[in-house]
Amino acid sequence: MEPILDGLLNLGRAVAISCPTIPVVSTVHALVVEAGDPSVFSDEYFAHHARHPVLFRDSINALATRDAELVSEGVWLEIGPHAMILPLLKIHSAVSKECLQVSSLRRGEIDGEIICQTVAHLHCAGVDIRWKDVYKELPVQGVPIASKR
Repeated sequence: MEPILDGLLNLGRAVAISCPTIPVVSTVHALVVEAGDPSVFSDEYFAHHARHPVLFRDSINALATRDAELVSEGVWLEIGPHAMILPLLKIHSAVSKECLQVSSLRRGEIDGEIICQTVAHLHCAGVDIRWKDVYKELPVQGVPIASKR
């Protein structure tokens, strides 16, 4: 990773890094970064992330310490081209085997179908889906309904 570190440092300096608006788990520091906390995500963060080990187990432990119910009973959604993290969650002692774990995409499968299945799983698990956002690209016209009988 050494050859790309200078580029990542320069990139970190070139972009505006904002405070998180929701709690985020840092796998660099194995801690939960609260919304509005400016102290963790710095110019050097991503270069550090590329160079040092990911503290995945410790990060899940930090999240479990903050909110054990979320970790054991929550819904886990992995966003990426193929599930890489979900198998690690399945063997983590703090994560219940019964909690829903879904990935946004799966290698070798049709993206649109997998995304639709994922949204359906999330909806059935009680996640509040903003359907207007899901279907915002589709032109939807209202159908007039007669008020007289």
